[in-house]
Amino acid sequence: MPTSTTTNTPVTRSLIQSLAGRASGPDLRWCLVWCLALVVALAVRSYVAEPGRLANAFGDPDDAVRLYQIRTWMAGAGWFDLVLPRLGGGEPLQSHWSRLIDMPVALLIRLFSLLLSHDSAELAARVIWPTLLLASLVMFIARETHRRAGRTAFWLTLALVATTPLAIVQFQIGRIDHHNAMILCTTAGLILLLRALEAPGAGRAAGALLGIGLTVGLEAIGLAAAGLAAAVLVATLMPVARAGVRTAAAWLASTLAIGFVLSVPPERWLDMRCDALSLNLLLLVGTNAIGIVAVDRFAGGAGTMTRLALLAAAAVGGALLYAIAEPRCLAGPFGMVDPAIKPIWLDGVREGFNIASFFGVQPGMAAGYAVMMVAAALFAIVALRRERSPTAFLQVMLVVLAGAYGCIYVKLMPYALWLAIFVIAREAARLPAMFGQPERTVRLGAVILANQSTAMAVATILLPLLAVGGSATAEGPMAAQSAGCDGRAEIRTLASLPTGLFVADIDLGALIAIDTKHSVFAAPYHRLDRQIIAADAILSGSSQTAAAALGAVGARYAAVCGGASATAAPQTFRAAMKSGAMVPGLERVALPRAAGGLIVYRLATR
Repeated sequence: MPTSTTTNTPVTRSLIQSLAGRASGPDLRWCLVWCLALVVALAVRSYVAEPGRLANAFGDPDDAVRLYQIRTWMAGAGWFDLVLPRLGGGEPLQSHWSRLIDMPVALLIRLFSLLLSHDSAELAARVIWPTLLLASLVMFIARETHRRAGRTAFWLTLALVATTPLAIVQFQIGRIDHHNAMILCTTAGLILLLRALEAPGAGRAAGALLGIGLTVGLEAIGLAAAGLAAAVLVATLMPVARAGVRTAAAWLASTLAIGFVLSVPPERWLDMRCDALSLNLLLLVGTNAIGIVAVDRFAGGAGTMTRLALLAAAAVGGALLYAIAEPRCLAGPFGMVDPAIKPIWLDGVREGFNIASFFGVQPGMAAGYAVMMVAAALFAIVALRRERSPTAFLQVMLVVLAGAYGCIYVKLMPYALWLAIFVIAREAARLPAMFGQPERTVRLGAVILANQSTAMAVATILLPLLAVGGSATAEGPMAAQSAGCDGRAEIRTLASLPTGLFVADIDLGALIAIDTKHSVFAAPYHRLDRQIIAADAILSGSSQTAAAALGAVGARYAAVCGGASATAAPQTFRAAMKSGAMVPGLERVALPRAAGGLIVYRLATR
């Protein structure tokens, strides 16, 4: 593949070749056209399904907070200044979300603002950004499957992408939070890690992508760590794979170090955090990377048990440094969060459900996930029996690990499903003719059976007959109820009110901040744990003391969604608001009909 003199360096060539495929791979323009056609069709399908939702709603409150963070930066906040001033009341939220996502979205808004109004430019950026990410991921996986299994694998990849809704849910138009970027980086990084076992140069791109993903957010840290650990184990047993794994580990640590410098101001380098890239994580990853490289360099001729013991010692050393730096982080990303917010909010966040809880809410989706991951594991095992190569061994381990992680948290299911798409398309394209049927029929039939949409359709028919599953959601008591009050049109009716601080249902917090000039005391953000607990105490407390409680936190307004709520206990302030009752010291605000089910009370003395 020819390159210009400006990019003709060994490192640049390696990264480009790792991401785009070798010169012997499929034609780039041909792949690009078909991948873009699929992505555009998916975007159009998403819009047509709910034509008014894009302009009037966000995918979830995280998209609203992301847009608010981008707006503060575009309004003049510094690169390291991540304080969101109208979230959190007297203690504004210090966000840990990476500017690496703010930057491209802000650039798109600037570009579109040359031709469109600001609101329209924001809307266009919310369409283009997730579409670009999805196109990049589809293009990458389709090229990889084509390189490894031919043109049939390419078409099977596109078919699987189009029929795996849970894989693309974070890439729907309007989604600008960080999940889609992390899925892209982590999934591509793990697939390139597979290639690195055969082509060590691919380890550079694999490590860099995994490092960028962890710089953006830590949701997939367990999967990335487990994947790299599995690669280290395979390389320990099969020396031919060691160079690629060593390269990936070194580039992962180096990328994280660069990400740390770009994300954390020097004055906060010693401020340890559990939910974002900080020095403790750098020590953990760096120690392990140094151990992997050192063992490979200086103990390459040692026996397997000796190498494993040395690698284990490095892992233990890194874990000790991590624990010493901030012991609370041993409890995970929420280790520094008050556990009292779990029943109030976290337990009702669907992306944190395990597969059993998810099955109770979305049985078809959960069943489809299980079918696809089992199918991917079976295909990977068949490939292992055929090849017995380091790549085949690691492929089985990655599919099993990713599938298991998806069972723990719904938010990790898309990562697993993208790996499943890669494995199923690649291995199904290699199936021979059988049962008297030609290859094409066998391969198409295998993909139809190992398909989330097929499993969902079957589940839709069978589960009601078996009285399995349910439709009830397990939302926390502060979640905004579905009563036609969480759209942007409803929230904007508050803009005409005198500016003040709101105590509101938690999911309304981010929406109020993004579409009005008001401030909000609490929002669905774990770093606002004290505010979430205090706001719940006010709304769940007595209506007789509500006015004093609002005044104590400096709030002027209280807002909830109307409609029935199983969590609004009788005699509480929330229940009084929902019923329209008189509340001492407060008065109900008359809102226009456009406010839908939104209910607002304010202090009568202000």
